[in-house]
Amino acid sequence: MTSDMNRAGRVFVSLDGQRVDVKAEGIDYGFGVPKLTELVGGDRLHGFSGEPQPAFISFTITDHRDLDLEQLFQMQDVTVTAELFSGKVLVLSKASNTGDPQGKSTDGAVALRYVGISLKEIKP
Repeated sequence: MTSDMNRAGRVFVSLDGQRVDVKAEGIDYGFGVPKLTELVGGDRLHGFSGEPQPAFISFTITDHRDLDLEQLFQMQDVTVTAELFSGKVLVLSKASNTGDPQGKSTDGAVALRYVGISLKEIKP
């Protein structure tokens, strides 16, 4: 059970049910809402223009012997689930890996970015 005081920190990420080891910096995510830009005239604000944005979750994992990196890099149409310390769950649907497919031997860091059709927030 989560406390009302839990805000940030731990996160667990699964790719089609397969849990991966997320590094301490956590995750970044976007809901895919349009990015608004103001349209300013010489006299006042005239309105806004909207630019579509993709829904995404990006994070860095730690590589280990049994992890199939090539499979992670090639994943398409997967469900990405992130369980946050606050008790919220983020679900990214029909996602594909669009990140730069590379890792680091110094600390086993592998950056992943999954872009999907929608990101839903499930509150506890």
